[in-house]
Amino acid sequence: EEGFYSFHNWFDDRAWYPLGRIIGGTIYPGLMVTSATLYHVLHFFNITIDIRNVCVFLAPLFSSLTTLVTYHLTKELRDVSSGLVAAAMIAAVPGYISRSV
Repeated sequence: EEGFYSFHNWFDDRAWYPLGRIIGGTIYPGLMVTSATLYHVLHFFNITIDIRNVCVFLAPLFSSLTTLVTYHLTKELRDVSSGLVAAAMIAAVPGYISRSV
């Protein structure tokens, strides 16, 4: 009954009154699909967590992973100290922090 196809074709008649809004066609579903996948994986391993908490902690998790990837990529391209500087810079960028907290 509920699933990705239902989400993609979900029509909200109360949004953008009086025209309504096709939710699946007007948003980016990446957060919802990733959160739902992570939610189901955690429940498979009997880790109980609310879907809202998964959505809240997903952005800081990905920003932490971005810092690690930046470090390792820069370390491979240059050296360890450059990797540390690049990781510190990506961790302190205000625009990135505001979108991941």
